[in-house]
Amino acid sequence: MKRLLLIAITLFITTHSYCQKGRQVTTIYRGDWYISGGLAFTSENRNINNIDRSPESKTFGYSVSPKFGYFFNDNLAAGFGGSITHNDNENFNGTNFTYNKKYNSYSVFAFLKKFFNVDKKLLFSLQGELRYSHITKKIESIQTFPSDYSITNNISDIYELGVRPGITFFLAKNIAFEASFGFLTYNIASTTSDNPYQEITSNNFDLDFNSENLVFGLAIFL
Repeated sequence: MKRLLLIAITLFITTHSYCQKGRQVTTIYRGDWYISGGLAFTSENRNINNIDRSPESKTFGYSVSPKFGYFFNDNLAAGFGGSITHNDNENFNGTNFTYNKKYNSYSVFAFLKKFFNVDKKLLFSLQGELRYSHITKKIESIQTFPSDYSITNNISDIYELGVRPGITFFLAKNIAFEASFGFLTYNIASTTSDNPYQEITSNNFDLDFNSENLVFGLAIFL
């Protein structure tokens, strides 16, 4: 899937000139303003029945990500934005063990976004980002027999430099539907855990397709 994404990006860029010559296209002009809001949801319930136990798993999450930009050149915008993400995951094995995980994060970022004309209403985009994220995770384990309870809190601070592909489809003159999918990034992360206490620092390249990086929203161009 990672290879397919990179091939798709290459094809969009190399066919850009052909599309401009062969079709009527939309241009976002220098001096325009850009307001966008993205929203992502995750919801899943599992219940597997068998003779001895009935495992259950419930997951719910959401992500909200507004951003604002200014076009300092045709089809090229710069700006800033943020995001808030929440996820709950509950697991029960049907006998006496429960495992719960809560995830919360907020991010702020600056971006440079280039739009490539595909058709009259459709544009492909590549968004470069410099992002900071603060993440908290709470992991809770409960066992009823024999009685046992543990809780672990993790706190992470992450700095990222990356590229995010997406599409923009104009529904009207100044209103468009947007979608972004995946995030190719280099990140530096520092994580602290309290059970047992430990501090971990890491840096790596990553191509991420999780639900946080599959975002749909509307954009207004002024």
